Amino acid sequence: MTISFTLIIVFSVIFLASFDVVRSRILITLVGVGLVILSFFAAVGLGILAGIKINITIGWTLPFVIVGLGVDDMYIISLALKNEGAYQLSDFTKAMKEVCIPVTMTSMVNFCMFAVMN
Repeated sequence: MTISFTLIIVFSVIFLASFDVVRSRILITLVGVGLVILSFFAAVGLGILAGIKINITIGWTLPFVIVGLGVDDMYIISLALKNEGAYQLSDFTKAMKEVCIPVTMTSMVNFCMFAVMN
């Protein structure tokens, strides 16, 4: 599992890196992947507190699905910010309005999928 997460981090850094230091998104990539991994642990902890039993299938597949879709959402948001071109609050607001529905829909589909699967 560690090798897979490391590969995702390296691929994300390569994908979002730039020779322009100001526009390089390496730190955003590291923080984004870190938050996705932490959200997995939070989801597992919340599920255990709620009394949901986690079987081996969910335990081995859930991290990869959550990390894959979370990193995908990170790519979508960073591409929308890049298309806006500037780093003002109004540009961030426009970018988030543009990607709000796709990111929310993927999250809702994942929630429903895992609720039915368990």
